[in-house]
Amino acid sequence: MITAVVPEVFPWVRLLPAQDVRELVAEVVDASVDTDDPGTGRPVDAVIESWELSARTAPGPGRG
Repeated sequence: MITAVVPEVFPWVRLLPAQDVRELVAEVVDASVDTDDPGTGRPVDAVIESWELSARTAPGPGRG
C-alpha cells in the first residue's frame, strides 16, 4: 500500500498517527486529480506543506 512508502519520501509522517497518513495520501490523490493545471503541482504542494506543518507542530507521543 502507498502509505507504507510515504515515510521514505516524507520522513516527517512518522510523527502522524496512521489514520492521518491515510488522510494525507487521500488528499494528495484528490489534489492531483482535481487540479485544473496538472503541470504545476501547486495543489499537491499545498496539501503536503499543510500536513508537514501539522506533523511538526502538533503534540504527539513523547513530544507533548
